Amino acid sequence: MEVQQFGDSWKKIKDDPVALEQVLLTDATIHCSNGQIFQGVIQSVDTVTKSIILVRVESNKVKDMTLCVGDQITEIITSPHKSKFASLVDQLFVPAKKLTASEIEERQKRLVEHLEARNLPCSVDGPIVRLSTWAHIEPPYTKNELFCTNEIIQERVSSVLDEFA
Repeated sequence: MEVQQFGDSWKKIKDDPVALEQVLLTDATIHCSNGQIFQGVIQSVDTVTKSIILVRVESNKVKDMTLCVGDQITEIITSPHKSKFASLVDQLFVPAKKLTASEIEERQKRLVEHLEARNLPCSVDGPIVRLSTWAHIEPPYTKNELFCTNEIIQERVSSVLDEFA
């Protein structure tokens, strides 16, 4: 496997936006000044701080993500071609599809049924599903749109929303 080792030249390429663009979505090994070594696919490079988000993929699934802080990076070794996981990593932060009004209405109806089946009393207030006075969920009705002031209740409702997804 052919590799590009930037080692001593990392200081040069980190200030070159074109060179930084070329390492995106490649398999990489990053060495840091504290002796740590990280491997994965380069998801993004912050051109200001020179920090890199590295994604580790196992069994065609994202295992974890690591932020390598720019001023701690001492060496980068990359493959010259895009990773075989490039399309998976590239889709990580793609915005969700916007739902139509009828899709939101259908999803709201299914959510209410789902919550009531788990003995969570709820009511509909326009597009908002309210769980008594302690929580509410806004469209598209995922745990990202769950608003609650009680951590215990939020944790329980979040797990119910995970089942709903």
